[in-house]
Amino acid sequence: MNEIVGKFPLGQLSVSAGAKTALKDANQEPWGFLARHLIGKWGAVSDEGWAKNDAALVEGKPVLSAYETSKGVRFVVISTGDRSETWVLLETEYRDVEGS
Repeated sequence: MNEIVGKFPLGQLSVSAGAKTALKDANQEPWGFLARHLIGKWGAVSDEGWAKNDAALVEGKPVLSAYETSKGVRFVVISTGDRSETWVLLETEYRDVEGS
């Protein structure tokens, strides 16, 4: 088995039901997106978001990547500052959590 050497550990992984459904509908698995997240390929975030993530790696703050399935459904991958957890959520689910 190939092991990905990332910039940080994923910790406990959680994938929301919505993200699982979107990935399944697109016939995709989360692993390729998680690999990109781990090596600092933050996906569809702004230049400011890239810079924030790069700084967050050093400062021990959360990092957020944004990707899209082949069917055009957007989702985010978020790792906590202490790197104990990583979540895969639909972008709409993240906005709901962020807004509460």
